[in-house]
Amino acid sequence: MIFPRLKIHPCQHRVFIEEKEVLLTNLEFEALHFLARRPGYVFTKAQIHEAVWKRETENYENAVQCVIAGIRKKLKAHTEKEYIQTVRNVGYRFIVPKT
Repeated sequence: MIFPRLKIHPCQHRVFIEEKEVLLTNLEFEALHFLARRPGYVFTKAQIHEAVWKRETENYENAVQCVIAGIRKKLKAHTEKEYIQTVRNVGYRFIVPKT
């Protein structure tokens, strides 16, 4: 999956921003990949949890928030562009920032 400045290589389980690798945990990678497959589509925390986690978690909303925060922090270390947008009271969506 190639977006302006961001490349997601699902088979290699790697993410790059402008040729610099962004090291993500497995959950972070899976969540980013899940969101990026449908840019602009809003997913609830429950949908993200169901798609990414392999087992039940007691507080799935907090788990999803923590993983999204981790992705944002790691991407922000390489770019000021925002790729994950919060949709208040609903969930999150992947966006392709304007260059």
